[in-house]
Amino acid sequence: MELNKFIKRQPNFELQPIVKLEDIINLEADLCGFVITAEIEEQIRKLFYTYLLPEQNPRLFSDNLNTAVLVSGDFGMGKSHFLKAIAAVLENSPINNGDNSVYPLDIICSKITDPVLKSDICLAAENKTKVITLNLDSIISEHGTLTEAIFYSFNKSMSLYNYSANVIAIMESQLSEHRKLEPFKTAFKNESGENWCDVADTYDFYRDELLKSLSITVQKEVSVCDNWFENIESTQINVDFLTRWIEGYLSLFFRDSNSRYDKIVFVVDHLFDAIDSDKNKCQEFVSLLDAIKDKFHGRVWFICSALIESSKYNNEKAVRNTNVLKGLFKTKLSISSQSIQNIVESRLLNKTTLAEDYLSSVYDKYHQELIPKYYQALPFISPRDFTKQRFIDSYPLIPCYLSLLQIINYHLYRNQKSHTPVSLTPRVLISAVNNMLSNLVEIEVERTLCLSDLVGVFADVLKPQFSKAIFCDQGTDLEKRIICTLFLVQDLPGINLSAENVAILVLDRLDVDFEEYITLVSRSLISLVKQGIILNNNQEYSLANF
Repeated sequence: MELNKFIKRQPNFELQPIVKLEDIINLEADLCGFVITAEIEEQIRKLFYTYLLPEQNPRLFSDNLNTAVLVSGDFGMGKSHFLKAIAAVLENSPINNGDNSVYPLDIICSKITDPVLKSDICLAAENKTKVITLNLDSIISEHGTLTEAIFYSFNKSMSLYNYSANVIAIMESQLSEHRKLEPFKTAFKNESGENWCDVADTYDFYRDELLKSLSITVQKEVSVCDNWFENIESTQINVDFLTRWIEGYLSLFFRDSNSRYDKIVFVVDHLFDAIDSDKNKCQEFVSLLDAIKDKFHGRVWFICSALIESSKYNNEKAVRNTNVLKGLFKTKLSISSQSIQNIVESRLLNKTTLAEDYLSSVYDKYHQELIPKYYQALPFISPRDFTKQRFIDSYPLIPCYLSLLQIINYHLYRNQKSHTPVSLTPRVLISAVNNMLSNLVEIEVERTLCLSDLVGVFADVLKPQFSKAIFCDQGTDLEKRIICTLFLVQDLPGINLSAENVAILVLDRLDVDFEEYITLVSRSLISLVKQGIILNNNQEYSLANF
């Protein structure tokens, strides 16, 4: 059984386990899968109220607000998905879909119920907007300062100059300003035999050819070009330099527009995670926001996400810096766990006819066991009201694995932030599973839905190429459990996936004799290795081509 056969969905929507801000390949799917709950709609309303203040109430804007918006929430609350949707709507570039194109504005507005909010979103999208998306946590370590990281991402997003090294972007910009960039590339090709764009990131290996090409291009002595290039290399990319650079692009990018409200918007994911432990980077961000407010008057914005609960941090300095950063944002949005619960329900409770028929058969078989257990889990439903249709409408299709993954991710994140060793051993994972299941309906239907047929569903979500070959008709139930277990845990640190540990994970909660079944697990592992489905590396097992 495949997940898409169970859950009603919009066209082109595929359930993505992780939403990445900079991933444009899955943009349409991510927008179609963006669920706007009542809470999310209220946060969008607050964001666009602030965003449109320069146009609708400039006096109030200039007196009280800067152009920085913070989207906060706990781990896994959908902050990246929220940012991705907002970024796509603001730029509103068409998404190619075969012979047709679809606009992010149309996708998102179709989910909004408030006509006034729709009008505000459309008004914001009417102006030209260039959105710079960056996952700061993943690139900050590659750059000495915060402004260097933002400068790099800005040039990469603009794609006007080579962004592989900041110094090259500056050089190419100055050459382009004097219409010398293309002649330089031609001269470099003649001197080195290489295409400039292919080797720009290793320019030091071609320094002689680079300087000679510059000399030919600008008709100056090589020594003069050498001094000029050294000055570029010594350029400090600080707040003042970055704001002047952005100012030049405002004029360049919007030179054909007469609107005073065209904007450049930086959408930054994981801001606090990237800089909260570095006082200098925090001070850079403070200075950058002040400079942008004074210089651009509402034409450059920062919309950032952050996990801001101080209880996640053991580092007192990081907590202090986090509190300072929070104070910079006059507009604060929040996404709570209730919103995520509503999103999960929206996706997993809206079922196809196939799913309804399947749950109907489960109810017919187990309804006497279901009534007391289900009432315990959902006390607002009386046993008298526990009808077949109520069960079908309210039962989520994959509660076990969804909750398990959330627990695993939470423990990983908490341990990483507190700088403690991550020790998610098989026994710890089993404990997490048991704790999670103690809060659910522990009945046969859980085993039926989550540990049998939906093993295939889970595989289909994470690794489609396995589902058809393995999970439809081939393989025993034990083999399916083994494969699903490896899906869940093989990339977690601190886990030795020996035959015995795989057996512990696979056989837990099954009412079987462990000593007898560990032999069966070992045989199944050997069979799966022979089939090429899993690999055996020094008696540790993993999925092939995972």
